[in-house]
Amino acid sequence: MLGMVRKFARSWVAKILMGLLVVSFAVWGINDVFKSNNKDNLATVNGKDITTAEYKTEFDRFIKRASEETKQTVTTQQVRDAKEDIAILEQMVSEKAFGALMQIIGVYVSDTKLKSEIAKIPAFIDPTTGKFSEIAYQQTLSQNKLTVAQFETSVRNDMARQLMTVAAVSGFRAPKYYSSQTLAYSTERRTVSMLPVTPAMVGGTPTPTDQDLQNFYNQNKERLMRPETRDVTVVVAQLTDFLPRVKVDEAEVQKIFNIQKDKLVVPAKRSFVQIVAPDEAKANQAAAMLKAGKNPVEISKSLGLQNPLTFNDSTLAQIPDKEVGKAVFSAPVGAASSVKGALSYSAFVVTSEQAEKPADFATASVKIREELAKEQAGQELTTATETYEQAVSQGDSVEVAAGKAGFKITKLVGITQQGQELNTGKVPELISNIMSGFDDVFNIAKGDTTDLLTSKNDSYVAFRVDNIKPKAPVPLAEVKTELAQAWVREELGKRVKAKAEEILKFAQSSSLEAAAKKYNLTIVKPPQPLLRGQGSKELSAAIFDAKKGAITFGPVADGVQYAVVRIDNIQRDDENKAPDRLAQAEQSVRGSIQEDIMTIFGNIARERTKTKTYPERLNRVFGDDNAK
Repeated sequence: MLGMVRKFARSWVAKILMGLLVVSFAVWGINDVFKSNNKDNLATVNGKDITTAEYKTEFDRFIKRASEETKQTVTTQQVRDAKEDIAILEQMVSEKAFGALMQIIGVYVSDTKLKSEIAKIPAFIDPTTGKFSEIAYQQTLSQNKLTVAQFETSVRNDMARQLMTVAAVSGFRAPKYYSSQTLAYSTERRTVSMLPVTPAMVGGTPTPTDQDLQNFYNQNKERLMRPETRDVTVVVAQLTDFLPRVKVDEAEVQKIFNIQKDKLVVPAKRSFVQIVAPDEAKANQAAAMLKAGKNPVEISKSLGLQNPLTFNDSTLAQIPDKEVGKAVFSAPVGAASSVKGALSYSAFVVTSEQAEKPADFATASVKIREELAKEQAGQELTTATETYEQAVSQGDSVEVAAGKAGFKITKLVGITQQGQELNTGKVPELISNIMSGFDDVFNIAKGDTTDLLTSKNDSYVAFRVDNIKPKAPVPLAEVKTELAQAWVREELGKRVKAKAEEILKFAQSSSLEAAAKKYNLTIVKPPQPLLRGQGSKELSAAIFDAKKGAITFGPVADGVQYAVVRIDNIQRDDENKAPDRLAQAEQSVRGSIQEDIMTIFGNIARERTKTKTYPERLNRVFGDDNAK
């Protein structure tokens, strides 16, 4: 059955039917063809869908920005592992919901204000003139796959959000008490005296007995668990294996070339320099100077215009302003002229040209042969899958069935559900090349075989589970050395803690100096007051929770040594002597309240716009929703 489906999917009948479906969608609308809920959308905001296509565009933008900022290649899997794929969807939903709410309640940013703000964005500023450049604006949006409407809607929504925030907190001042407390908390410092308590005070390093290790092993079995693994036989059917078996008909190559000849023409190209001008007079003046052979950069400077734009080997379709393109392609090499473009007036000079090149069979035939070979190999592969499935259904083993079909067989040993080798933690090349997941292998019993599953790179794959090793702890003998080290560390920590508690109790009942004398210890005074968070988290918390004069204790950073600590003094910035710091504290409180208010607005926006999200559908965007 699966083979029939695959064969039909590759047939001309299927392509014709798909074409008819596309036409029906265009004429009647997709909702008239399918009355069920749209499964392509990832969210619905105010009755409008966020489609997988919109999401994928935004996701790709995120990948591009992240790669540029980190100066290294950021992969889709890295973004998904960090859960940023869900965060991107949530951000898109929040922006659309807030924009819709602004329309509902009538908050609107005027076109004049919008354009004024856009003109301040550095990416759109000409570095020479320091002014907004329409050309840079268009090119930057194009590079980021954004239309003007999409970008301006996003900016308008951001500005509306800022207006709402300002309106919500306008005139608000945090009560002085909160600002004072914030300042005190953030600037608090503590001067202390310490008694270090070290392992040397408890008799040195202990040695565990076999029973100690066994008990410690039993206590930590869950942390020592090895995941379930499976040994599998893998049947691999790849399109690339069938390519050498096909022979392309040269008559068919020629036939396709003749059909596609018009589309294979290499269009004419022009190289030219364009100077954008604010009006016709300046454009004419620049054109006259270009005709006189003056340098375009000097012309722009002398006329107070933006730097000239240089286009090298551009086709007519690649020139942003179509009117300029028509004028350039109508002019001979060396000609200079002015033109009223769709975006602005311009002067230009044509520096070189390349004539249109007719379709070249020698060049085009290489690609045509490749496509024909893939198509024929695909048909061969489909036929082979039918042969394989028929053999399996008749009782043949996967080895015999694969042999009849001409498929490869390989063995994988000790593979986890994440598709990694247990011993190395690496993903076998076979899995990484053709699979997106390994769940199917863990959903069947020992001895069972999966159907041929569609995989990456025009491949099919089937698995037979040969052996299952259940989840189990690592044997004690394999980790005895590491376990002994961990036991020693933990036991030392317990003993040192007990000694520190003993010293603490005595110091609290007498004094730190008396405890130092009794236990033959030296009091240590750090040269600088301690800041909150300095040292181990537990010790810092104990120090900053204690009152002046109190004695407390806690582990130092390594977790084996402890310190008994007396709080000698507590210092904070005086708000009367540091008004600027107090103002910063007030701003911090104000910012926190702004964030809370915007969170409330966001929740209201989602509720009022009847927002629904379907994050579980993200799997489809990345092609790992296979048969499920």
